[in-house]
Amino acid sequence: MSGLSDQSQLGATGFVIFSALSIVTLKELNTVVTEPYMDEPFHVPQVQAYCDGHWDHWDPKITTPPGLYIVSILVKSVFMVKCRLATLRLTPMLALLLLPFALTRLTCFHRRVRLPPSPFAPAFDAVVLSAFPVAWFFGMLYYTDV
Repeated sequence: MSGLSDQSQLGATGFVIFSALSIVTLKELNTVVTEPYMDEPFHVPQVQAYCDGHWDHWDPKITTPPGLYIVSILVKSVFMVKCRLATLRLTPMLALLLLPFALTRLTCFHRRVRLPPSPFAPAFDAVVLSAFPVAWFFGMLYYTDV
């Protein structure tokens, strides 16, 4: 049983480090990259139109479903933030920070093993998978990828 406890501790520690590095990186990114980057020039105006109540607006250059925008509107409503670039980037960051928990369930199901004893301690391998460079990079930007 101690092996399972050790694994949970390792996953929890890994998650804390992963979260801290992600948040610090996002903070630094927001100070350096103050204008929309890559695909953000399309996504940011779209969600800002929704924030202003213009639900009939749609940029035809956008090819992804509006899930990111809807979650951003929920975040805006719950945390009372404005739809500015820096705060909009919090939405994919929240998804990135939830990714280890989802991946823990998926990998346990795939391997046919028990879930960790605590739902608040993701498996270490799920944290490592969440730190995959492509997922981590796009978790910092207002994109639909995460």
